[in-house]
Amino acid sequence: MDHRSRALRPANPAADIVPRNRPHARSTRVSSLGLVILAVAEFAWLLWFLIIPLPNANNTGLRTDTLVRRGFLVLKALPEVVPDTSFHESLLGQALEELTHVEHLPQRLPIVLAAALIAAAAGAVAGLVLNAVVIEQFRAAAPSRS
Repeated sequence: MDHRSRALRPANPAADIVPRNRPHARSTRVSSLGLVILAVAEFAWLLWFLIIPLPNANNTGLRTDTLVRRGFLVLKALPEVVPDTSFHESLLGQALEELTHVEHLPQRLPIVLAAALIAAAAGAVAGLVLNAVVIEQFRAAAPSRS
């Protein structure tokens, strides 16, 4: 439809030229302001999320008058971020220590095999769908021989 002329032409051809720099500059300014407001709101939410105390975290071995906050747990995850926190006391060290127990792995083998079978089936279905789409595109792009 681009090759057709306009249905209505302006009486003054110079009036057909619309300056585009003004609306574009305004929309860029509004977009930038919106991004800044969004970044400040997300940072404020993150601060609130990390500072608010966890209500049911009294069984951590700390004194009962000590509030446990999410930020403290994040800092305790890595060793030596909080002073005098060794690798074995950090949450990362404790998780790695729990993962070293391999005595229960044989009983989990059927679950792992079932998950692998499901993943292989999903990959096969995805391959079939992609093949069907490519073949359909090839048929649509090929010239008809009639």
